[in-house]
Amino acid sequence: MLLGNGQTPLPFLESLPKFYAYEQLAKATGDFTNNNLIGVGGCGQVFRGKLPGAKVVAIKKLNYSAGQDELEGGQAQFETEIKTISGIRHRNLVEVVGHCSDKADKLFVCEFVPNK
Repeated sequence: MLLGNGQTPLPFLESLPKFYAYEQLAKATGDFTNNNLIGVGGCGQVFRGKLPGAKVVAIKKLNYSAGQDELEGGQAQFETEIKTISGIRHRNLVEVVGHCSDKADKLFVCEFVPNK
């Protein structure tokens, strides 16, 4: 399946609830503004986002370095990671509800759990 802007969802991830276009996730987070930044880790940043229908999610935007996809198998690593974590159910892990893979941009869309 080819989306309107040339993006394609990862074939084995068709069982995930949703493939999001990068533009949808950017809009949900206010263009990834620091006001919606809720965490930073070694592999990326996590933003709070609001999707249509008022669903609040956490969006993990993975770090990218030039040439990483080609040299380190970045796409394969992303596919493996999302395939693995989307199949795991545990009370201490958030559920993956979608993904985005647009050239260098790799994002996970997860359920949002307030820090209580």
